[in-house]
Amino acid sequence: MEYNYTTIKGLKTSYLKVGSGEPIILLHGLFSHCLEYERLINLLKKNFTVYGLNLPGFGDTVQPKRVFSIDDFADFVLKFMNKMGIKRTSIIAHSGGGIVATDFSIKYPKRVKKLILVSAAGIKLNCSKRKIFYRLFVVQPIVELFNFREWRRLFALMGMNIFDFIVHPFRGNLWKSILKDMEVDYESSVRNLKVPTVLLWGDKDEIFPLDYARRFHKLIPKSKFIVVPGHHLWILLGPEKYWKRIKPKII
Repeated sequence: MEYNYTTIKGLKTSYLKVGSGEPIILLHGLFSHCLEYERLINLLKKNFTVYGLNLPGFGDTVQPKRVFSIDDFADFVLKFMNKMGIKRTSIIAHSGGGIVATDFSIKYPKRVKKLILVSAAGIKLNCSKRKIFYRLFVVQPIVELFNFREWRRLFALMGMNIFDFIVHPFRGNLWKSILKDMEVDYESSVRNLKVPTVLLWGDKDEIFPLDYARRFHKLIPKSKFIVVPGHHLWILLGPEKYWKRIKPKII
């Protein structure tokens, strides 16, 4: 897979486009870019035209000069859709990409066919900013280094060394927006989410635990909730194991 390039909001933007069928946009997590989701993309492309969009500051997409808010990231997605000629799409979002996807779906429900949130941010964590920072930038790197048998393969896939892996999210502004916006109470907005929504979660997620996922699920009207064995990165490292189970909820 290789990136294509376009310009969105004045920023050189990298994205993937593979497969055929109805569109689905993939929004990556905080420590990642779209090529890391190759295993998931290879499953999705059998039924969808997959657009893997690298948000500003991630992958080969240029970092903006100012700090983007979550609304700015949502507007970035909207402008990408317009540039690609996508009138309506499903969105699948992992981790930090979830808060962007949720915000987008609340603001532009007519543009979203289905929202799939995978171990995703999207509502306020019941803890301090310090604990949020700790979970995202201390726990997550440790989990990704030591809790997975395939962590060496993951580094090879990302083309990163350990130092790059730790500092990567700080090169983009999304982490600042997440820390800021996850202190905001989005619950009233999420209750008004009109888009069909599926939540897919690992039962051992250390970043956004199951109690967080259950609360998220209860807030979204008529949402579906599926729990699979795994940690925060199960969707990168082993989506094939659960594909037969989760595919009907995504298609």
